[in-house]
Amino acid sequence: MFNVSGYAKVFGLDRQEKFIKCNLSTSKKNKRGEYEYMQWRGRIVGNAVDKMQDINEGDVIKIENAIAESYYVKEKRQAFTSIVIFDLAKPQKRPQ
Repeated sequence: MFNVSGYAKVFGLDRQEKFIKCNLSTSKKNKRGEYEYMQWRGRIVGNAVDKMQDINEGDVIKIENAIAESYYVKEKRQAFTSIVIFDLAKPQKRPQ
């Protein structure tokens, strides 16, 4: 388990009563100055669920407190990584 922070675009929102499942898209520049894109599975919990009321598909969020979890599904013989978000904010303007 690792602490995570940064910016991510949210999509595939599946709003439940006490949590929200979503997909997250992040990017970073590599050594050649080109952007590399990553996709993550996310789960928004606790007070962060309330902060998602004004956030829609494709919006960028600032992840302020989250952890990365890795889990193994024996039946599929595959490991998965997901981001559990405890606190977030909607940036005033889109980060570069």
